[in-house]
Amino acid sequence: MKKGIFFYIVLSVIVISFIAALSYLRSERFSDRIKGMLVPELERLTGAEVEIGSISLTPFPTYFEIHDLKIRGKDGKETLSLKRCRIFLNPGRLLVRELYLTRIELKDLYINAPLERIPLPLSQKTRIGNNYIIKIVPVEVILDGGRIQTWRNSERLTLAEPSLSLNLRKGYINIKRLGLTYGTDKGRGLSINMKGRLRYSDRGRNIEIKALAINDKYSKIRLKGTYRKKSFQGSISGHLSSRSIPPAVVREDKLRAELDLNGSFGLGKLDMGGDLMVAVKTLTYDLELKGYTDLQLLMKILKEREPLYGRAMFKGRLRGSYLSPRLALTASM
Repeated sequence: MKKGIFFYIVLSVIVISFIAALSYLRSERFSDRIKGMLVPELERLTGAEVEIGSISLTPFPTYFEIHDLKIRGKDGKETLSLKRCRIFLNPGRLLVRELYLTRIELKDLYINAPLERIPLPLSQKTRIGNNYIIKIVPVEVILDGGRIQTWRNSERLTLAEPSLSLNLRKGYINIKRLGLTYGTDKGRGLSINMKGRLRYSDRGRNIEIKALAINDKYSKIRLKGTYRKKSFQGSISGHLSSRSIPPAVVREDKLRAELDLNGSFGLGKLDMGGDLMVAVKTLTYDLELKGYTDLQLLMKILKEREPLYGRAMFKGRLRGSYLSPRLALTASM
């Protein structure tokens, strides 16, 4: 009888201790203590003002949850805000004072900064004061929602409402939703939505596009292919509409041109980070074409002064290279 009472007393103490510890890990006192350690180090690493709303720790599975993270530049403008971040850890490494990151979830990430000032404070191994060393191992990064705006010189790039996952261990990027807008101060622009899956290996030197859809309201392109040894070979199919052409190129909404295409293409010297025009000049292709165009629109694109009215239907094949294109079309009015 006494043994039974002793067992229940011990069990009660364990349960109460666990509840008390769990309550502390999610308390304001714990949050303030962790913020007191983390904020000064982040400010040192970024050279900017850092503000954190709250931090809590969930033991099973083990992850820190950070709410309302904000980073402001020296001018006081907000360059980064994050509604919620979950950082999953290897709990065994905490015993040797290491924060071993295995997964990161980002909810509603907003960035507005020049490309060279995008905050990337953590390297593969970063020390936080004299207490913990942060180690980033092959992790899964999940990004859901937000907006990233960056620029360099006259070029501007915006990523809107991203929903994607990056798995460094398995080597793939899964894009559920990604809106991309590119423009310059001269008014030229491109706005597309992306969806698909990419697999890579050898630190990005080999990339396989399993399926990638690029579309806007009127056009849609589907890509597959492989990037290896600074060259790309792939297939392309889809539908293109003149309504996707930026207004800076064609300022006429009533005229139409539609094109269906299917075939293959290749780039011989595609060096990541290099001059894109060098790669474009090595372009080869073999495409089947079918569609129609309003002749007046065609004249506007070609900048011909003499108007030509009517609509032309066409189909045929475009093959060759950037320097030597060969087009065979049959057309009817």
